[in-house]
Order: sequence, then C-alpha cells, then structure tokens
Amino acid sequence: MSRTAEREFSAREGVLFMLAYVGIQLGSETFNQWGVFFYSPPEDSGRTIYITIGLAGTMFIIATFWDAITDPLIGWWSDLTHTRPGRMRLIPIRGRRRPFIFWGSILMTLTFI
Repeated sequence: MSRTAEREFSAREGVLFMLAYVGIQLGSETFNQWGVFFYSPPEDSGRTIYITIGLAGTMFIIATFWDAITDPLIGWWSDLTHTRPGRMRLIPIRGRRRPFIFWGSILMTLTFI
C-alpha cells in the first residue's frame, strides 16, 4: 500500500476492532470448551448425559469444518460490499468490513446469550 492510498480505517480504529473481537472470541471459545462438558458430562458428575462424548466431539468438528467453508465466502462477500450511509440510516456505517463486524458482533452476542 502506498503512502498516498486512503486507508479504510485508522490504526486506532483497528485496535478498537481488535479489542471488540476479544469478547467475541472469548464467548465462542467458552462455548466450545464447555459445550462438550454440558452435552456429555463425566458419568460420576451426577449430571444428565444427553449424548455420547463421541457425538458431542463430532458436532464441534463439523461446526469447525462448516466455518472453514463459510468464512471465506463471507470474506468474499465483504470484499464486494461498499456501504455509504444515507440520511435515513439509523446507524451510519461506512466501509467494507465495518457492517459485518458491527452486526456480526451483535448477532454473536445475542446467540451466545
């Protein structure tokens, strides 16, 4: 990138996006780590075993492969997205990735809750 090229966001905004993603990643990893325990706890824990440990692990492996397929597609989609906020927009968001980061973080929070 040349010095004259316009950047999509500043370094400060990049750090703020990164810090926002820490919360999203913590929520996702918490679900991944504890999900197997809650679906298939140890037999001596006194909790109900809903599915076998193998099935629980298979579910999370399939979800990881699904992400490996859909993440590049979403990246391609966001590469083609160019938003310009109009007068009637509730939240003025400009750029390629910002709408995905903004709305994705809200949806991630709601689905995690």
